[in-house]
Amino acid sequence: SLLNIITVIGNATKKTYAQALLDRLREMNLVTLKNGYYSATSELILLAEKAEEGTTETITTIPASDRVVPLNHNGDPYKEAVVALDRALEEFNKDHPHDNLSGIENNVLFNVVAAGRGLLNGAEVGLKVANDYIVNPLRQIIERYDQAVVSGLVGAHGKEIISAAQLALDAVLKLLGLG
Repeated sequence: SLLNIITVIGNATKKTYAQALLDRLREMNLVTLKNGYYSATSELILLAEKAEEGTTETITTIPASDRVVPLNHNGDPYKEAVVALDRALEEFNKDHPHDNLSGIENNVLFNVVAAGRGLLNGAEVGLKVANDYIVNPLRQIIERYDQAVVSGLVGAHGKEIISAAQLALDAVLKLLGLG
């Protein structure tokens, strides 16, 4: 809890407050330290997004980054996620050769989401992997196309891509228990 973090920081004597905070966030699995660099985990990002949305609900359980989500191929959340993701990939693929927006990067995003879609064929999927290969790339696609639509770089099809990607993102988050 925030009070727990503040208590730890208040008790810091030899460490800086920032270091005490980072140590506490690592203990809570909200940041990782690798090669001397700190990185936010998907759990911290989720908390930040909830705060940014002004969500007043209390998050009682933060999913572990190594959490595995079972996939019920006969369940509605799974079917909705797969159909929405396939449609988003189809719409994105129609924007061939993806040259109107940083072509190479868009092709990579498309390939990453397509690979992520393949992960849903199994009996379960890791939350971190799903975030890395489906959720975050979909968010990037939505952001890129939204900016391109606003600046007039793409037309009506860009809006279709945004809509399909947003539906897919929402369905995947619901499937993962995050939406």
